[in-house]
Amino acid sequence: MRVVKSDTNTRYVLVGGVILSADSNLFFCDSLIFDSDIDSGIIRAYDNIQVKTVDGVVISSDSLVYSLQSNSGRFLGNCTYKEQNKHIESPYISFNTKSGEGNFAGGGVLRQGATTIQSNYGNYSSQDGASRLTGNVKIKQEDTYIRSKDIIYNAQNETGKILDSTVIYKENLTIYCHEGYLGGAENTSRF
Repeated sequence: MRVVKSDTNTRYVLVGGVILSADSNLFFCDSLIFDSDIDSGIIRAYDNIQVKTVDGVVISSDSLVYSLQSNSGRFLGNCTYKEQNKHIESPYISFNTKSGEGNFAGGGVLRQGATTIQSNYGNYSSQDGASRLTGNVKIKQEDTYIRSKDIIYNAQNETGKILDSTVIYKENLTIYCHEGYLGGAENTSRF
């Protein structure tokens, strides 16, 4: 470990099999730079990143910038997000370890149970199953296939809110709409 001190900051540089506990989360990586400035509290981690949150979420990537003040991290390169039955792969993932909310960008695949979702951009939460998905959205769930520009979708109960041009294919049925609600198995859908 190398320590660099100035009047306002202490920088810790750690290399080789780094394990750090911060904000009740565990950070694993090959190298890490931690700026302990009271206004900064920034962790920069590189290569073989894995963060395990207190809630059981595991996020992996090639690099990470994490703020101790905002409890949020920006993961870049070969990112994966895993929790219970939700799995996300994307080139970019951000996640707030306190709120449990995050997003992915640059194209991503979200798998939850028997559902596979692809989109250019998505917001998600570890607190519930709803995700806002934007840009070339493709949802495959058993015998239903949905293509949309913008949709809020809950893969756990197959419900959602259609926000823009959407086509739904199911067995011998095709629905095209610009707005509406997907009721899932328990409720009526409206378009």
